Amino acid sequence: MTQIKARPPGFIISCSRPEALAESYTRYLINGLRDDFGLTGVPIRISYRGTLNPFEGKKNKTEYPGRRAAGEKKPKK
Repeated sequence: MTQIKARPPGFIISCSRPEALAESYTRYLINGLRDDFGLTGVPIRISYRGTLNPFEGKKNKTEYPGRRAAGEKKPKK
């Protein structure tokens, strides 16, 4: 979360799937900010910025040559 504005307080949250967040979660964040910073009655604006998932559509990392799965021992030379 990054504060982008001070009057009124505005924040941007970077996440991979902003459309999947419920409105109730936004209210939860706003109420938490109000409680923690004493912003009773102050309008708080939160925006979400979607980011591209760099791993979407790629193979499992264990399928790449030279990569080991968790717990797999390094081959002896």
